[in-house]
Amino acid sequence: MSASAPNAAKNRSQPESSSMNEADLTNAAWWASFWGEVEHWAFLGVILALGIEFAALKFAAPFKENLDRARQDRLAELSTQAKEAERQIAEAQARQKEAEERTEQLRAVIAANEMPRGRIDDDTEKHFSMHCAIFQAALYKSYMTPPRLMASSWRYL
Repeated sequence: MSASAPNAAKNRSQPESSSMNEADLTNAAWWASFWGEVEHWAFLGVILALGIEFAALKFAAPFKENLDRARQDRLAELSTQAKEAERQIAEAQARQKEAEERTEQLRAVIAANEMPRGRIDDDTEKHFSMHCAIFQAALYKSYMTPPRLMASSWRYL
């Protein structure tokens, strides 16, 4: 820093009116007046904006109340619809449960009255096979035997 720096800081802290000429004083007065007017008009603008906001709140209040009332009515309507839907769901579930119980009852009745399905036992299978063999032999004989002998061949079957 130079030796004149403390003197410059000391000079800035002192009022400049002693070293100001008439033009500088007029210039400073004009700027002070200008910024004073800006301050007053800005304050007036803030007051005006607050007044407009207050008026808007007052004028909007009835419309907001109507919207709130409409929302409450719609909410009540939807709540009623939801309760009705829940009631219908409960009824449908009860009907489904009754149908399932009835189905189980009918399955039990069918099972009790149904003939057993399963594999044929060995005796029945042998008996059936024997009848099939006899029938096949009879068919074979009827095609291979001349017609005049056919009448007598039926006796031996």
